[in-house]
Amino acid sequence: MSAKEPSPHPTSAKSSKETKNTTKNTTCAPPRTSPDTHRIMTRGRSKQFRLLDLPPELRNRIYSYALQEPAPLSLKAIRVPPLLHASQQIRSEALGLLTSLNTAKVASRCNYCVRGRHVSGTAHHFFEETGILPIDTLRKDWLLKHGAVFNGLDIDVGCSCCMPPRNIADISIRHANGRFNVEAKMKITCRGKGRFKVPLKRIVKAVRGLLEEMKTREKLVGFGYEDLQELVGCLRVSLVKEVVVLDE
Repeated sequence: MSAKEPSPHPTSAKSSKETKNTTKNTTCAPPRTSPDTHRIMTRGRSKQFRLLDLPPELRNRIYSYALQEPAPLSLKAIRVPPLLHASQQIRSEALGLLTSLNTAKVASRCNYCVRGRHVSGTAHHFFEETGILPIDTLRKDWLLKHGAVFNGLDIDVGCSCCMPPRNIADISIRHANGRFNVEAKMKITCRGKGRFKVPLKRIVKAVRGLLEEMKTREKLVGFGYEDLQELVGCLRVSLVKEVVVLDE
């Protein structure tokens, strides 16, 4: 028969219970703040800056500084800035400034081939990609839903045959004080440069003619989605004989 094991010391059990009670009370007790700390925290809340407390004129000036970009906005990758996610009121007030203060930028093919030095017709395998806005359905619906109007448009004109499209010209369209300024700059240095002068001039002429027509249809203050589509559509050069004649 084995000897009985010694019983635990009575004071050890008591001390362990006291430790558990002390730990429980410590964890459940709410944190205490001194009167001075409470006054500092309250004073900080009362002096918080609220953007919506400012007059509308100052808010619009802040929106302009925050939303105006130094470079044109690519329609292919346009995103809503974090500021417009702050609240519904800020979004409704500043959404129009996001587009009206900035210039849209697109890249699209024209139907002139620099390498072959010819104007591509409807049978060309890339003709359906000429003169269109390369933008996905989600961004298109967003622009139409919010009535986005841009103050200008930059077009990167691509060759009809190169893959990927080679940038052969840049067209810049600006609107200010009821007037339009259209500038075109060739980006190619190859032998086809001389023959591309005439198609580029015809594209610019078509753009200017469309702008004059837009002015008669409505009071034009900028370019909406449909206006942008019409302007880019001018990249489809007319299939006439004088297009491929060298400029005198």
